[in-house]
Amino acid sequence: MNPTAERFIKTFIPYRKMHLKQTLERNLFGNEPIWIRKGYLTEYLIHKALLDHVTLAYFKTTWTDSFGLDIDVHEWNGLPLLAPILQKTVDEAVKRIGKPPSIAVESPHGIHLYYFFERKTSQKRLYDTVEKLLKGISVEVLPTPTKALRIPGEYKYLDPVTFTSIDSPSEFKRYPATILLTKEPVKTRSWKQTFQVMSKEAEHFPLRNGCSNRAVVECGISYKLAGMSLDTAAERFHNLVLKSREYIGELRNSKRIHTRFKSIYEHRAHYLPRARVSQIDLMEAIFIQKLIETSPFAKQREPYLWHFLIELFVWNKYIINLKAEYVPLPKTLLHRWNERHWGIVKWLKDIGFIEAFTSDTSKKGSYSKTLHSCKYYKIHLELF
Repeated sequence: MNPTAERFIKTFIPYRKMHLKQTLERNLFGNEPIWIRKGYLTEYLIHKALLDHVTLAYFKTTWTDSFGLDIDVHEWNGLPLLAPILQKTVDEAVKRIGKPPSIAVESPHGIHLYYFFERKTSQKRLYDTVEKLLKGISVEVLPTPTKALRIPGEYKYLDPVTFTSIDSPSEFKRYPATILLTKEPVKTRSWKQTFQVMSKEAEHFPLRNGCSNRAVVECGISYKLAGMSLDTAAERFHNLVLKSREYIGELRNSKRIHTRFKSIYEHRAHYLPRARVSQIDLMEAIFIQKLIETSPFAKQREPYLWHFLIELFVWNKYIINLKAEYVPLPKTLLHRWNERHWGIVKWLKDIGFIEAFTSDTSKKGSYSKTLHSCKYYKIHLELF
């Protein structure tokens, strides 16, 4: 790969599957420049554009760490010193953003200013914020996924403070995203919403190949109902996907998750089938929390423990209502709650939370392979 093209790709992160090329079209008034949509943006084309051998424009991805400002004043004659009207627009834009640009580049009719950040964020959220800040100024926020911006020539870079000509910079300033994007207000969620989210996650994770669509839809709706923002929900789901070692599907790409969740947040009805978790009360929820704090399992298994224990409590209440002394726990039911249920059951037995019923086949309700009866347990809520 050409070093200059490689540096441009790493810095500006262009969308590679499409670009624009400027050509001259002959008409009654002479040759007029027009932009034509082209295909894949190769390293060779980028290198030619950087050397000003061809004029190309690139698009931006939906997940980005930068934005550009296209400031054009068609009266500007291209002299090294900026025209007064252009200088005034640039000063006002920089003043409203509050920081000097990371990179500045001379353009045929003005200047392009680029701001780079320490982490990636949603392109739409970032650009919407910048457009509100610069409302009333003759500035375009480019490039976007639908609007392109000219690839800067290697010899047209300007100092981002004095706007005098410099060589192509090897280093530039990156800002924390918080200079523009304030932290989202913390929304208080009810314990029911929190448990519903955790229950849904425990139901679908670790994610398996061929089973991802239901997980996206149900988790996405539960995140939406819990009041999570789109970006927070997408990041939470992506972290869970990365922990699913066997899963190799498209959801390992965070952009794909963001796109799927965006569709759910904008179009999906505010409905989720009622889960059993809604049947536990606050005291039971506190009890489960204290129980999990004593578990020997890794932190990442907590959502699965929540799901298992919630289902166990609901099942226990149902059996008690039938006036039964012991709780039957069929293997098929335990497997539905958690595929690795044997480790959880052993832990609960070791701490005395559940007590296995005697295996004496002469007693009613005892475990018997020949009679296909399941194991019975007594749950000691009073000990905790």
